Amino acid sequence: VKCQTTVQYCGNTPADVVFMLDSSNSMWGPHFVQQLEFVRNVTAMFKIGHNETQVGLATFNDEVQLQFYLNEYTDKDKLLRAIRMVQQTHGPSTATDKAVRFLRTRFFHARHGARSSVPHIAIIITDGQSDNLMKTLIEATKAKRENIIIFTVGVGNAVNSLELERMASSPSHEYAFIVDSFSFLNSIKEKLAIRTCQVQSPTTQMPKATISTTRIQTTIATREPTTLTTQRPTTAAITLATTTSSSRVETTELPP
Repeated sequence: VKCQTTVQYCGNTPADVVFMLDSSNSMWGPHFVQQLEFVRNVTAMFKIGHNETQVGLATFNDEVQLQFYLNEYTDKDKLLRAIRMVQQTHGPSTATDKAVRFLRTRFFHARHGARSSVPHIAIIITDGQSDNLMKTLIEATKAKRENIIIFTVGVGNAVNSLELERMASSPSHEYAFIVDSFSFLNSIKEKLAIRTCQVQSPTTQMPKATISTTRIQTTIATREPTTLTTQRPTTAAITLATTTSSSRVETTELPP
């Protein structure tokens, strides 16, 4: 399958990007090929290299099958060929929780090429729902606590949209995508690639000035001269409201 685009949208913004692809028995062979084509088209928009964006890939069903780590391909042409050569593996179930645990404990480690100075991004594609919702959400929470940005892509009407939204980073309408069929995956390739490129590196994602407590000088009037004792600084807890609306693509506008 020929990659449909060679446009680079990310410029000089490096990242570590891992694709986790559903390869359970519900995945029809031609659909798996379309899934690979989508991954190649998104990857083609990145500037690939040891000091640029790195890409890793695994498939999953009841277990996880490693295809290649982040540091295995630093040449874009070789990387795109490697993606095209990925073979579909089959399994009776969809252990999405194992896939998320694998990317957290295996992919995003220095021994496999992960870099602490760039964003860690996971793109999980599935055509169904996980076998264990609770385990999957627990693993997704652990990954996000380790600053892994999660994009979810659901394909078809068998997906659990709520599961995809809760797995994804916040706000979910920017990180969770749902399309009606594999034929429409490429309708979101540019949007997904651009949002991936917009993820900030860990050093700039949460600057100290944003989370530090602001000290306000005040004049305190007392009846008697006393020694002013400062209170212990409080820890500011920031809660982000999460929407529950994923990005659904209108398929009627897709060109043939």
